[in-house]
Amino acid sequence: MSYNWPSKLTASGLISAAQAKIDAIIDMFDLAVEPANGKILKYNDTTNKFEVATESSVAATQQICAIVNRNAVQSIPSSNTPNQIVFNTELKDTDNAFNTATGTFTVPSGGDGAYHIRGKVVLSGLSSGEQYSLSIRKNGSASGGIQEQQTIHHNGSSNYIATTLVLDAGDTINIWITQETGGALNTAQDTNCSMQIYRVSTFDV
Repeated sequence: MSYNWPSKLTASGLISAAQAKIDAIIDMFDLAVEPANGKILKYNDTTNKFEVATESSVAATQQICAIVNRNAVQSIPSSNTPNQIVFNTELKDTDNAFNTATGTFTVPSGGDGAYHIRGKVVLSGLSSGEQYSLSIRKNGSASGGIQEQQTIHHNGSSNYIATTLVLDAGDTINIWITQETGGALNTAQDTNCSMQIYRVSTFDV
């Protein structure tokens, strides 16, 4: 691309240098087709150019969210063995990422990013001095998958567990509970046995 610069400026050599920089910037934009209204540009680090983002690229910036709970109590045995909370009711699931049969959230394809996870599980029937433990686990039940753990005391002020994790597509998230009171206890239900998970950042990981 060329411009008709005044002769005094071109003679100084400044214009040729500026022209080269302008051309380099223009070359970074691969806009053979004029983008439609509302489209965004995405930098391609392979071609070193800005390109009009495809629909799939735009979709990757959208919110991913699941809000779930239990619509009935779940019996938790007294043992050293963690039990997974199976949230069986979806209030919101933007990407069909939550399985109510297994109580598992799976990060969808293209859903890499940072996720905030928050769970609330009230256990009924605790006596004074008794407690239970909640954990957020990534990719299975093994203790190595524990990302956050919280001990809940009888008459305690908090029965929540929360953390923020960097997750890749295919990673799974569950909430587990352990109690050793000497007998089986039931969870509460609805808002007192619930989980929310949503992506808070869309950066690639």
